[in-house]
Amino acid sequence: METVFPHSLVVYICSPMKLPLLFALSLLLLASCSPAKKEQPVSKQEATTFAKTIESGIKKKDYTTLDNVMDIDLFAEEMMKAADIKKKSSFKEGVKQEWNKVKFSAEIIKSLGTNGTYQFVKAYEKGGHQHIVFRLYGDGGLNYHDFELVKYTNKVMAKDIFIYITGEPLSKTMAQVYSTALQEASANGDAALSQYSKALIAMRRYYSQKEYQAAKEEFDRLPESLQNEKAIQLIYLQVASSIGGDVHQQALDHFEKLFGNDPSAQLALFDVFFLKGDYDKVLQIIDKMDAELQDPFLNTLRR
Repeated sequence: METVFPHSLVVYICSPMKLPLLFALSLLLLASCSPAKKEQPVSKQEATTFAKTIESGIKKKDYTTLDNVMDIDLFAEEMMKAADIKKKSSFKEGVKQEWNKVKFSAEIIKSLGTNGTYQFVKAYEKGGHQHIVFRLYGDGGLNYHDFELVKYTNKVMAKDIFIYITGEPLSKTMAQVYSTALQEASANGDAALSQYSKALIAMRRYYSQKEYQAAKEEFDRLPESLQNEKAIQLIYLQVASSIGGDVHQQALDHFEKLFGNDPSAQLALFDVFFLKGDYDKVLQIIDKMDAELQDPFLNTLRR
């Protein structure tokens, strides 16, 4: 069985207040393991240097800056753990192929618009690994990326990225949508799954072309189980926001119904509470983020 999903889910998750279409799911074959590698410690200085190289590259609009920062073997392993996948061969190869289609730097730079920034906020250590945090602030709003770093053969790379807009690691988001897609394939067959993939790709295309009603129609083609995935809901919020009126309000209400009590969805709920005038909850979200990030920029949101 083969499932195929569009890679653009990644770039939407990682963009400011946008989420993704889907990334890499032509991944259902046999099993292979990469040879064991000896991990080396990453120093805080190495982490900071790595982060400043990324920050400088994005500032200079270097479209290759972020494209090779991820250790895709390790990222695929994180996905496999999150989705409870046992020995699926070509899974890693499929992830690699799809990741290579993701023009990560280009999408980040595009999302910044004219005056946006991608700034290094801090480095810290957790669970024996160095982390580097970036603030992405641009035309689409606010997001933070927390890269977990590893080092093998003297090369520092990222193992995973915690995306604040989703409140979870990118690998977990991808694994969850992957698992839901597999359930749909099991119930409705691969042909239906291919149809959903095409709908997601078309939704992305129409949104980029500012054909928002057409993008909504593609969203409406998806089964409810996929529509209600947090990642896809976040994409739809962007579409609905562009349409405005009752469509936007209904989308906000539905998102709050699904995720209003989800601690991991608080940044995504910022707009929901702000537009409702629930400023106490808005301030609670800012305070929680500030406690985690210690980013002075967040004070500008309190005004």
